[in-house]
Amino acid sequence: MTNVPYRIRVELPNRPGALANVASIIANHGGNVVSVDIHEVEGQQAVDEIIVMLPPDWTPAELARDLTEHDAGTLLSSTSAALASDSIVRALRWATSLVRSGAMDGGLELARALAELCTSSVAWIATVDEAMQHEVGRLAMERGAPYVQLAIPPAPMNEGLPESSWILAVPDDALQPTRVAFVGRASAFRFTNSEIVRVEALLHLVREMASVAL
Repeated sequence: MTNVPYRIRVELPNRPGALANVASIIANHGGNVVSVDIHEVEGQQAVDEIIVMLPPDWTPAELARDLTEHDAGTLLSSTSAALASDSIVRALRWATSLVRSGAMDGGLELARALAELCTSSVAWIATVDEAMQHEVGRLAMERGAPYVQLAIPPAPMNEGLPESSWILAVPDDALQPTRVAFVGRASAFRFTNSEIVRVEALLHLVREMASVAL
């Protein structure tokens, strides 16, 4: 049986050898690590996103159980992945696509890019007026910074999201925003600092592209 690629996210202890323990458990399941992206280090815990090659018949529940039993970490999520799924490569490809579609006219392309960067199925590019109708958007604009909240998804995002989901709102500028990006995910799959910074960076790039085009 040929192994296939998956993207798994693991919360693990922030200590020497922790990632090696995770890799060893993955190997016991017949898999191997292809790439590692460290998303967040906070206190005694870290969150790593790992691209792994695993047998088609593996089960996330068994991997989660083994990680817990060996005190190696907690499996946060698992999704199928493309081998060429490095986050930086994905961001550059989407930036190219946004240039082609037009910086300010590519709202759909931008939403798709942000959803992929955050491993989410749902994203929405709102106007300032639209964003003000939702608490998370209003708070993001008041603070001039990203804001994350467990909330009912805005109407344009509610298809495919649970009634209570993590909603990330990011204005494209701290002082004079023209658009606000919303990204949603299920409550068990919180956003990491790395993802939030990437959303900010892509939004700022699109805004700069638009100003140069004027």
